[in-house]
Amino acid sequence: MRSRKRFVVGGVAGAILIQTAAGVAQTLDQELPAISVVGEGGEDVGAYTQLTSQAATKTDTPNLEVPFSVQSVTPQLLQERQPVDLARALETIPGVSVGYGGGFTSGGRARVRGFSNISNFKDGFRLGASTGEVDLANISSIEVLKGPASALYGRFEPGGIINFVTKNPVAAPLVDTSITGGSHGFARTTIDAGGALTADQSITSRFNAAFERSDGFRDFTGYDKYFIAPAIGVRLSDSTKLTFKGEFLRYDGPFDRGLPNHPVSFSVPMSRNYGEPWMRSEKDQWLGSVELEHDLSEDWKLRIGAQAARAHANISYQNYGFPPVLGNVVTRNFIKGTDTTVDRTIQGEIYGKLTTGPIQHKLLFGTEYNYDEWSYDLRLTPGTPISIANPVYSPMPPNAAFLPSNVGSYKYKALGFYAQDEMACGPVRFLAGGRFDRVRGELTDIITGPVPPQTTELWTFAPRLGLTYLITPELSIYGSWARSTRLELDQGFLENGNLPKPTDGEQYEVGLKGNFLDGRLQPTVSAFDIVKKNAIVPDPVTFNFVTQTGKLKVRGVEIELAAQPTPAWKVLASFTYQDAYIAEDADSAIVGNQFQGVPKYLASLWTSYNFGSATQGLTVGAGLFYASNRPTTTSNTLFVPSFTRLDLFAAYKFNEATELQVNLNNITNKKYYLIGGWGMITPQPPFQAFVTLKHKFM
Repeated sequence: MRSRKRFVVGGVAGAILIQTAAGVAQTLDQELPAISVVGEGGEDVGAYTQLTSQAATKTDTPNLEVPFSVQSVTPQLLQERQPVDLARALETIPGVSVGYGGGFTSGGRARVRGFSNISNFKDGFRLGASTGEVDLANISSIEVLKGPASALYGRFEPGGIINFVTKNPVAAPLVDTSITGGSHGFARTTIDAGGALTADQSITSRFNAAFERSDGFRDFTGYDKYFIAPAIGVRLSDSTKLTFKGEFLRYDGPFDRGLPNHPVSFSVPMSRNYGEPWMRSEKDQWLGSVELEHDLSEDWKLRIGAQAARAHANISYQNYGFPPVLGNVVTRNFIKGTDTTVDRTIQGEIYGKLTTGPIQHKLLFGTEYNYDEWSYDLRLTPGTPISIANPVYSPMPPNAAFLPSNVGSYKYKALGFYAQDEMACGPVRFLAGGRFDRVRGELTDIITGPVPPQTTELWTFAPRLGLTYLITPELSIYGSWARSTRLELDQGFLENGNLPKPTDGEQYEVGLKGNFLDGRLQPTVSAFDIVKKNAIVPDPVTFNFVTQTGKLKVRGVEIELAAQPTPAWKVLASFTYQDAYIAEDADSAIVGNQFQGVPKYLASLWTSYNFGSATQGLTVGAGLFYASNRPTTTSNTLFVPSFTRLDLFAAYKFNEATELQVNLNNITNKKYYLIGGWGMITPQPPFQAFVTLKHKFM
């Protein structure tokens, strides 16, 4: 059987890790004081893990009792690592590989358990594909729920979801500032301010802002980014509160297509850019949300929320030709135009608790309406070939030279109804949930078709079941089954002119979780098997169409260990094995091949040691990140090499208010690459140094 031995061995190794951790916990239990757990969004302040998460069940169920794998990037990790984009922020999460969106987003895109996350969440609300610029200034934590999540969230890939938890309004006075300078002209300044606006603290506030700029380590990749995020909280009564949040982001940077999908890309300078200096992305993003929470009684709660978001970009870029390299030149087409995304979501949810005999129930009933639209107006002109070794760049062609190539939109409307029951009886926890969606999709393109717009309307259903057994209050074993569904109009339409039907995903997962020593030792191991059916693949006969004959499989093991051996020393380690391959396809030549951009092995280690106290002294740390080689396309004819990267950091707190931090990334100056959209090869930064001065106004 394909990789069955490694799959089983990985699971056994994880079980041994849990058993060992339990023994270590017994040994250390008498040596260390307990750590108090406080903070918003379920985070363990000062730690590398969270005890609860918004994303897993939408309730306050401890992660130890959740029958799915869920991990987080905590505030402490964000503070220590100082990631400059989403790709860096997610590197400590097992099962998550990162790449780049081919220029449509600057901060990276994630693959969770092998499947690409086209959309993400912010505070439980869906974000569209082009609302992709994420500034971390107002992010409290990042949650990753593994496996199909359609039972709660509707149309998504079966690998999992990513949820950004934003900072909430506060009553206590707060003014935190930072300024960072670093390699390649990098500069960033932030402010995080808040406090009560009324004497009785019934109205609270939060305001985050950031400015960032860089020259980039590659030619023509300098950018500027502005971001503001106000938030207001209103306590209408002891049982009712209202929260308003807003965001505006402006990005002016490169539309970076990386290097062509060809072996020559590994031999040219990392700074080389085969795009033109005038190829840019000028993007404005707006987002606003409102959330009402009302306690109906001690056991029942009502939540109503709405979010609206819009992103508009003026873009100019090149597409590599077919083939991308011909002789000693790179072939190109030039494209310019606009790209717009609109998202609107309304949610209504009721949470409740009740008891039937010996069984305690935690109930959730919800409904959600979502509309999202992605529209584009793209125009093309043949580009001039450019020398591989000695590129000579050219000015932008006149507007008249650009002829319409793609002018259309994808539109989705979905009305969902979902329910979930978390049952507890002694040491047993059982979760059952499901969601019905009425989905309407519309696709049109006045250049490539279909014209008039082609629509489809249908019902989908996605269930999930999970069982957790608490072996002890600190150790649990779980198993779960879940299905996903996603309507993928962005993939094109069938040869008969119809739109594709939704793809279906299914996962089986088992695992062990531990939470020993009041959270100081938290091992987790999970083994999973995912199948995606009705996968959309290119039509082997008619290139402009697609067919639904694909089947994709991912089988793997994930291990995470978060530990605090002493009050001063923290460790977070992870390992991933994932066998992601094409099980069925219209092109028999690629059956059995590895997923594009997905490594089989991932590993990470992040650790820090505090030589002082919480308010004064030196903290040092290091991170080690490994990824095995990965194919640039599904043909598996070209692979990006494996890499190991070493990062270091040191921070000195002069007092409770002032701190100086140094981050040294890629300390060995390792030459490595990730995969962008359409198989493009994206060089990653060489050695970089960043210095950050932080000050709290007390």
